[in-house]
Amino acid sequence: MSSLIDFPSVVLDKVLNELDLFSVLTLRKVSHGLRSFIDDSTLQRNSKNSIFPPKIRLEINEEFILLELGSKTIQYEKHQCQVLWKKESEDWSRGKSKMFEEENFEELFLKDFAIILKRNNSRRLECFELGIQDIDSKIDIFSSEFKAKEVILKVSEPDQVLKFLPFFDAGTLEKLVLMAAERQEQEDEKDDKEKFNLRGIEELPQWKQAKNIEVQGLNVAPKIENFLHFSTVKVYFESVAYQEVMLLKEKFATSSTLTRFEILFDYITDDEQLNTVLGESFKELDDGLHGQERWFFRIPNSQEIGELVITTMGSIVFSRVSRDSVPGGAVVRD
Repeated sequence: MSSLIDFPSVVLDKVLNELDLFSVLTLRKVSHGLRSFIDDSTLQRNSKNSIFPPKIRLEINEEFILLELGSKTIQYEKHQCQVLWKKESEDWSRGKSKMFEEENFEELFLKDFAIILKRNNSRRLECFELGIQDIDSKIDIFSSEFKAKEVILKVSEPDQVLKFLPFFDAGTLEKLVLMAAERQEQEDEKDDKEKFNLRGIEELPQWKQAKNIEVQGLNVAPKIENFLHFSTVKVYFESVAYQEVMLLKEKFATSSTLTRFEILFDYITDDEQLNTVLGESFKELDDGLHGQERWFFRIPNSQEIGELVITTMGSIVFSRVSRDSVPGGAVVRD
């Protein structure tokens, strides 16, 4: 029986360019001949017909690298330099695996990822998620730019954002999510309270041009001005000064971009002073367990009303609402 590598090059190229990425990378594990042919193929660089996943997820740590292409997953393990791959409906026990003796698991991944870079061809992804865990991320992943509407970076240091974010097209990026990477259990918990410095990141075109931002689990400095150019914001501040809340109220009412600004916090400094400045709130109870206070304020030259909600669960939310949604008895202030 003839093997796939025995097919004429023109036929094999056509077959490869009709396959999705997962299938191509799986074929690289079949034989050295197929692997060499795929790596040397020039049609892949120019093909616009090959099937590309809407989302790519990449998790990197010292023990393994996980590459998720849509609903299909490949995992490269340091132990015994083993590669496993499976489809969404399978668990790892039903997936396939192969050991590569005397090879490095990072090098195996990089050779596979090079195929993705070749096939990328400026395609527009819905989402690219990258997680860097427990390592200083010296591994060089990207050599060309990706276009993705949403970029999720799981990091532990600002330098990791500065290294990887520039590889995503600023003109395509709509939503940026910065999350804290998972840490070793033995790491000192006091590190969680260290400030995550946005200096340098704020100067990147990706930060400046994105419309939506989420910062989860990273303790950034509570400076409202860093986020005023976005449309929607969700961010964690360990503490919030009441002056920052009042500044946000002022900026929110006059902003041409902001539609929602959510702050998760541990405490508000001088919260009594905040209540004095804001005036009496419209109070609500949620099943008698948790409460929230609501204030409403006018937005100049707009039919919408600004709403400020502060909950006992530690959140502050500014949003735009219709006049009809203002409850009876609530005061709308200037």
